[in-house]
Amino acid sequence: MQKPKLSKDFTVEDIRKIREYDAERMQGWTAEQIIKDTQDKTREVIEYLEQQTKPKKVDAIC
Repeated sequence: MQKPKLSKDFTVEDIRKIREYDAERMQGWTAEQIIKDTQDKTREVIEYLEQQTKPKKVDAIC
């Protein structure tokens, strides 16, 4: 099972690919395992977004 390749525009088709990938990956998992995996991945996304939105330090040229 390979991770789906997503388009640069992130379309509805990409969402479908992700859902199919996750359904196959999580087959046979318990509810607790699915919840833990979802929470872990959510934490990773939040950390990534926080890094992307931090203001960049700019040295003034005077």
